[in-house]
Amino acid sequence: MKRRVLAVILSIACLTSIFTGCSLKKSNESKKKTVVTLVYNQKLNNFEKYVESKLPDVDLQWEHMASSPLSTTIKRRLKAGHGPDLVVSTQPADEESSADVLPLDGYEFSDRYESTMLKNLTVNERLYYLPMPGQYNCYVINKTLFEEAGLSLPKNNRELVSDLE
Repeated sequence: MKRRVLAVILSIACLTSIFTGCSLKKSNESKKKTVVTLVYNQKLNNFEKYVESKLPDVDLQWEHMASSPLSTTIKRRLKAGHGPDLVVSTQPADEESSADVLPLDGYEFSDRYESTMLKNLTVNERLYYLPMPGQYNCYVINKTLFEEAGLSLPKNNRELVSDLE
């Protein structure tokens, strides 16, 4: 009888240690952060802190790189399969770069941008880049002035230049 009680107690102790070990492993795994890499030509200390405060499960790691060869360096790294997770570039999207990055259209955040600002960031009607704050290429047109002059709003740059002449 004592042996059975001892066996039951030892079995319970073993099961408890197994479950405790498994639960510790699970909690350690949940504490791991997702590493997201970024190469950029300016220091991003505040950006890194901001992202990590908003997304506590993300560890943003950025590499500072000289500005002149940034786009060339990123393209070369992407082709070699060692590119950053986030690609920041001042160059418009092109066939070559779109082959190595994921399209962003279809994600909810991509709908938050004015479509005219995204035109030079698309390739074959797929969105591959998003504009950075303050990096928009567009005109602001005073509709009232055009209406008073009897002109219709221009649909492209050529029409705008023609109307301004």
